[in-house]
Amino acid sequence: MDKKKVRDENKSATIEPTMIIIMGCIIGTIAIALLLPIFRISTIMAH
Repeated sequence: MDKKKVRDENKSATIEPTMIIIMGCIIGTIAIALLLPIFRISTIMAH
């Protein structure tokens, strides 16, 4: 019974960093998608 618990904890310890990286990539993509049009508008207005 304890071996199963340790095995499950090892799995979650492996999955957690991967999920954090994936979520960071998703949030970063959304942030870039929101900011790029703002930068484009500001460069157009500057000219």
